[in-house]
Amino acid sequence: MNRDPGLICFNHCKSDIFVFSVPKGCPECNADLTTNTDITPFSIPFPFTRASQYPCSLVLRPTNGDFLRSYSNNADLHIGVTNSRGNIFSYDEHGLKEEPAKDWDECLSIQCNTTSSDFFEISWDSALNTCLQSENWVPERYNEDSYNCYTFVLSFLTSLPMCHLNQFTCDRETFCEKVLIPVTLPAGKYISLYRRVSQNSYFVKEKS
Repeated sequence: MNRDPGLICFNHCKSDIFVFSVPKGCPECNADLTTNTDITPFSIPFPFTRASQYPCSLVLRPTNGDFLRSYSNNADLHIGVTNSRGNIFSYDEHGLKEEPAKDWDECLSIQCNTTSSDFFEISWDSALNTCLQSENWVPERYNEDSYNCYTFVLSFLTSLPMCHLNQFTCDRETFCEKVLIPVTLPAGKYISLYRRVSQNSYFVKEKS
């Protein structure tokens, strides 16, 4: 199922107007838009993906609910990794385990294989298999605050010297600043736009 709501933008009345479909009349001035060829609507890129379609990646989703409808800035995010076949693994109170793909159909992904090399995929899968067999990621060691999904991902990346992200794994704060915020910030802006349009059928952003 395609989860992209189809958010689009066009310009009129010296403003950017966000909608799901271009109306017959401008929401600001009621001018007829059906014959106006100057508004040039364009699609707003949908930031969320299916984790299973992004092998050798980090994947993020809300611990509870979904991004578009229920996520808030102070809500927790759950992080996992995909292997070279797109299978999803994460660590929580049940230990390190494979996740159902349907639970990760609206997530943020951070691709790690920038070289598209087979050797990278082999190394990635090997490191993940080592984690799956390790006693480090059993349920008994899990702690919501101090030994959690982020602990696992940072440890996993540290074991991969050829991954460009392991330079940011010294602590969670650095990792969030350098790796997560660049993808969560634009996603947050999309969520805000989506909710405003959903509430009123359109949103007008005046140009400064």
